[in-house]
Amino acid sequence: MAGILEKMGLVRTEEVPLVTPLGNLVPAVEPEDAPEIDASQVSYEDVIHSVYQQGGVEDTHSIFKIKAYIDILPPEMTNAKKQASIAGILTVNGINVHDLINDGGGRINVLEAAAQSIKDENDSIISEAEADIEHLKSMIEAAETKIADSKRKTAEANAAITEEINSITQLLNFADGIAGTTEGES
Repeated sequence: MAGILEKMGLVRTEEVPLVTPLGNLVPAVEPEDAPEIDASQVSYEDVIHSVYQQGGVEDTHSIFKIKAYIDILPPEMTNAKKQASIAGILTVNGINVHDLINDGGGRINVLEAAAQSIKDENDSIISEAEADIEHLKSMIEAAETKIADSKRKTAEANAAITEEINSITQLLNFADGIAGTTEGES
């Protein structure tokens, strides 16, 4: 297969140096130039598409064109030969590799901004929910204290009332005995 690609001029037989490390390809973005991504507007059913849409990322001159070309090449080809082949394909199609590299860097910048925005928004929601939980815990504690206090008061009042009822009942029984004795005298 590589022979056919060589004959078509799509594969070079000499080794091509590897691409510059990624750190040198992705431009550093100053905070004021970072894309604005509103996490509340991100669709979590299709996060990447939603983020790209907000970040103004378009599919023209997409870094993913390289992936599409890689996928059509034989897997047994070396990376160097794949790079050379794809360089030829891009040239034939009038595609500037630097446009694709810029697209990739821009996508990374948008994705990093989105990740930070999503983290910040969700951290805020988590903090609010944790504060709500703490507030609810203190309300639960207060309610449990009220319940315990009310149960204690009920028990103490019931004990005092029961004791009083028993005393009165004993006095009534005694008084009934007195009444029975005096009734016989009348």
